[in-house]
Amino acid sequence: MTSSGPPPPRALPSPGRSALLGLVTVVALLLFCQTHIRSLQWGLEYPLMSRPDITQVLFTQAETERRIIQSKVVPHWLMVGGRCLACNATALEQRWDELFVEHRDYVESGYRRHAGAAWLREAEAARDISLAAWGDAARLEAIRNLSDASLPNYLSERRADILRSDRELERSLAKREGERELRSLCVRLAFMLFAVAGLVAYRLGYRYPRRPARSLLPAPEFARGLILFIWAKGFVAVLTRLRWDDPEGPFAIFAALPGLSTTLAITALLISMRPKRADKPIRELVNCPPDRRSRRAVLFLAAASLGVIYAFNSIDWRLLHRLGLVGTEWLPSHLGTPTLLEVFGTVVLVPFGEELLYRGALFGALSRRMSVHRAALISGLFFAAMHGYGFFGFASVALSGYLWARLAARTGSLVPGMVAHGLFNLVFELSRLP
Repeated sequence: MTSSGPPPPRALPSPGRSALLGLVTVVALLLFCQTHIRSLQWGLEYPLMSRPDITQVLFTQAETERRIIQSKVVPHWLMVGGRCLACNATALEQRWDELFVEHRDYVESGYRRHAGAAWLREAEAARDISLAAWGDAARLEAIRNLSDASLPNYLSERRADILRSDRELERSLAKREGERELRSLCVRLAFMLFAVAGLVAYRLGYRYPRRPARSLLPAPEFARGLILFIWAKGFVAVLTRLRWDDPEGPFAIFAALPGLSTTLAITALLISMRPKRADKPIRELVNCPPDRRSRRAVLFLAAASLGVIYAFNSIDWRLLHRLGLVGTEWLPSHLGTPTLLEVFGTVVLVPFGEELLYRGALFGALSRRMSVHRAALISGLFFAAMHGYGFFGFASVALSGYLWARLAARTGSLVPGMVAHGLFNLVFELSRLP
């Protein structure tokens, strides 16, 4: 019998190849940093004016909240996520004042995107119409003098409804919004029950699987994982810049189909940069347990993680709101009924691509050099920072990133995080349906 000796050492890359690899990584890192810093800076300096349709967004959200409150189906303190930016006319007027103050600073700084008189007229009309809906007599008189020809459709139609004083229509709209809010609340409460059931099962001794000393996720080596992450973000940054330069050009597909650029980038890199041709990195990362009992446990854990996130959001929003740290930052970023492309991108592509990128590459690489807890915490914070939300959004996204990283480490698969991520986005998309 011949004794097997140690494996032969891996061949080191040539100096020229190492230099090229380093150069590409530096360029990708610079592109990634430049694009994200510019986007984050824009959002932090002008959280309202940086949105494409802020006037319509604020008007629509104010109308929705007013109807929910007037329906009396759901008390305002039980509203989904605790949101209530316009619980009364005073609060709503304060929200509009914030927008106009930010617009003034925005114009004085030299920005021109919404600097025209047409935008200001629309915003002032939207403010008057939304306050008139609360019964403000002065605003009601002001909107009588508005010309429909100078108003966009959503404002002219709402103005006509208010002047018509059709109480039956108002009650019908309020009832519909109240019932939709109640459905959303019930969905979130159902996920919270999963979280409670998971906690009870854990206290009773159920473990899936036994706690490992290290992450069970088949993650890439530390250096390769970080390079994968940086290159993927650099590729997405290039596509983002091209889309900014030509919003209506061929790269508009990446705006219409959320998650497409991230999915393409990280999937191509994982396959092309695998150490061995026989490796199947995508299949390994999204591998679901073979037995039925473990698959049920994976789905249960995914639902339970959503319950934790929803419970945290409900408490966190109220705390930050009392501290004055949450204003209009949590307004919805999309309006209208979602298209099939948007739903597919948000529910399928975004979870698939982001879980591969943040949990598969970033968290996986970090977990090779540090504890699972620390790697999950760092990757979760980075995940939140890249989304560029405010205080409330940052805390919520960081928690979700941390939980899904821990699930990946415990189960050895990205499937729980992908399922939870997809369900979270699906609940949001369903809330947009009329």
